[in-house]
Amino acid sequence: FSNPTGDLHNHTDNTPPSPGDVYSLINARNNFANYNTRYVTTPDGTIYALVVTDTDAMNTFLQNYPPYQANSNMSPNFSGQMFDEWNNLASSFSESGALAFILNKYNSGITLTKMDGAGNFRAVNITTTQNADGTTIYKYDLCPN
Repeated sequence: FSNPTGDLHNHTDNTPPSPGDVYSLINARNNFANYNTRYVTTPDGTIYALVVTDTDAMNTFLQNYPPYQANSNMSPNFSGQMFDEWNNLASSFSESGALAFILNKYNSGITLTKMDGAGNFRAVNITTTQNADGTTIYKYDLCPN
């Protein structure tokens, strides 16, 4: 394809987009000016879309947080403290919530969206509150628009 605008692939294990999907989206966007969206479908019918919302922020994110890739047989991943934060949140809260939180917290210029029951893609929004003991509570919602 000479000028793709996006791609679609499936995650057969019912998992949401991964850090590898984020870095693949960045790579594709930097190779094709109109490439903007990476869709991920799962066997249970869930459809996600990673969408580039700010190319400058995306490239700053890439410069500040380059991918870690242990070997060529593995997908790229977040590195260092960001990986630890994403991994802990994915294990204790939600994989898609963890990705949405990291993308927003680190100003990635990329938004994770999820198709709702009406067929509309809505941004995954994670809000946080603090308990009196200092622990953080995470709440997963889809943006209203």
